[in-house]
Amino acid sequence: MRSLPPRGGRRGDVRAEARDLDEHDGVVRAGVTTSCREYGERKGALVECSGDEVPQVVRLARDPGARDGYRVVSREEAPDGAGNAQWVEDHFSLFGEPGPADRAPSTELEADARRHFGLPADAPVRDC
Repeated sequence: MRSLPPRGGRRGDVRAEARDLDEHDGVVRAGVTTSCREYGERKGALVECSGDEVPQVVRLARDPGARDGYRVVSREEAPDGAGNAQWVEDHFSLFGEPGPADRAPSTELEADARRHFGLPADAPVRDC
C-alpha cells in the first residue's frame, strides 16, 4: 500500500548541535552535528518524512557586522560511506565524537514545524 504525501506541502528544518569547541587566534573551531529533517502534516499529526545527521567542522571568525557576531570561514563535512567513521574519529575529540546512535534532539525542529503547519504543541509525530 502506497502512503499519501503529507497535506500542506513539506518543510525542511536544520539545527546544528556543538560537540567540540576550541578557539585559537580569534578563530573558533566547532565540531557540530547538523540535524536535517523534513516534515509534513497529515490528519492532525506532524509527519517526519526524511532526516539525517551530518557531522561537520565549522570555523568561525569574529565579525561585529555579522548577525550573531561571527562569520563562517570554512566548513568541512564527513564523506558518505567508506571513510565516514575515520573522518569523524580524526576530526572530533573522544568525548565529542558523535556515535551511530547519537541523534541531535529534534524537539525544537518539531516545535517549529508544528507552528508552521498550525498544529497544536502536543500534536503527535509519526513517520511519513
